[in-house]
Amino acid sequence: MPKHSLPRWKRQDQPKRSTVFTSTNAALVAILISVYFGFVAWLEVSQDPNLDTGMWLNHRLEQLFHGRHRQLHVLVPATQPTKYLCQNLATAIANRYPSPTFLKWGEKFPDKDGFMFKVSKTLEYLDRLPSAAEQRGDLVLLVDGYDLWFMLPPEVLLQNYFEALDRMNRELSRKGVLGIRIEGKPVRNSIVFSADHPCWPSYADGTAACSLVPFPPELDEQSKMRETELGIEWKERRYLNSGTIIGPIAEVKAMMKAAMVMYREAYDEDNELHFNDQLVLSDLWGEQERRRVDLINAVNGPAKKLDPSVGLSADIRAELADPDFPPRRVAEQHGSPEFGITLDYMTNLAQIVSPGGADLAWVRVDDVVGGSLSLPAALQNSKPFQHLAKKQDGLSKVQWGDVPLGLNVINNQFFTLWHAAGEKQLRDTWWSRLWFHPYGLEAMQAATPPVRIGLIRGAQWTAAMPFGKLEEVCRSFENLLFNVSSNTAV
Repeated sequence: MPKHSLPRWKRQDQPKRSTVFTSTNAALVAILISVYFGFVAWLEVSQDPNLDTGMWLNHRLEQLFHGRHRQLHVLVPATQPTKYLCQNLATAIANRYPSPTFLKWGEKFPDKDGFMFKVSKTLEYLDRLPSAAEQRGDLVLLVDGYDLWFMLPPEVLLQNYFEALDRMNRELSRKGVLGIRIEGKPVRNSIVFSADHPCWPSYADGTAACSLVPFPPELDEQSKMRETELGIEWKERRYLNSGTIIGPIAEVKAMMKAAMVMYREAYDEDNELHFNDQLVLSDLWGEQERRRVDLINAVNGPAKKLDPSVGLSADIRAELADPDFPPRRVAEQHGSPEFGITLDYMTNLAQIVSPGGADLAWVRVDDVVGGSLSLPAALQNSKPFQHLAKKQDGLSKVQWGDVPLGLNVINNQFFTLWHAAGEKQLRDTWWSRLWFHPYGLEAMQAATPPVRIGLIRGAQWTAAMPFGKLEEVCRSFENLLFNVSSNTAV
């Protein structure tokens, strides 16, 4: 036999052992993955006692099935450039939003469909997207073009969107209906609209969209005191405004398709408001909420009659978990599907201006004594001018705490979008308050917005399209925006 100077385990001619992935290996991998997710969940929950573990698991499953790369699409209904559309674009550039797609650009308005073009043109855009956009869980943001400003970067918007869903899905869980299926669709919030008051169109006072919709979450005691001082009814901010909509592509498509069916088949053309998108979408939401109210009553009412001290029995809970559980009767009577619609009750996403803007202020965080205000966490690793100034400029060192930001003084929350809705004169009087305005056109011309938005909820978010330059649309309005009196209007 040949002599070897190396031990057997180091010899190169040693036969290699084939690797077999056995059931034992698979079980071990599954255990390790479970331990990892459990440890991360414990870390997150321990840091945030309000975090719902069910919501956390849902986000983790989304990451597994949708992947870690998702895009934000921005749609703006706009037919032609004006000073106010250019305000919208300038604020989007300053805050590094994806380039918007204009809906109905260059086309006639109004036409026979009125504002319903917001719905039909959104559908056209979403239908043109590749299936990958829907499969990976892209989000679409639809905002009004002529009376809305972008106030904080998209990473703040996305973080606030997910937090709003968490908050309102916890509320559904508290009411015992989260995940229960209605005609095959689980009750769960996924699309967020801005919240407004009063209910409009006003003719709808007796409809579900005005009478059966939820109230906002309760304010803390300090916020209630500020509410009383200002004389503003926070609880009345409970009605749908279609000026801001954000949600997953698949869910938004389903909602918009249903809205078009309702518009075509359910409205009398003699009604002068029948072509109003807010009317149609509010009625759609009202039907959803009527179904949810009936479901909540079905879950909680009978249980209280059986044993109020115990609540729902195990048998009832098991029956409710069955996808085929009634309310079949309710479905037959009302025929309203579940669309996952909820509202931004806390105004962290879109702030609609109250009369006179009495509940809003412009605040520099670093000027506030006592540290009672803090910046959104998503701003901690960025600076306002990092993509609007050259590295040698002093502006590149300015922090978010140094610049004035829009604050709701009732709940002490900085808002991400600002919507002038019923107070359109404020587009002129408040324009010069924006943090980038003093540096105006120079900042716009130096803008180099990145394609990457950031890592949010385990997914790497990017812009569907990188932003263009302001002059591509607004060259004739640049002086009106930055070099003339704020009282000048177009």
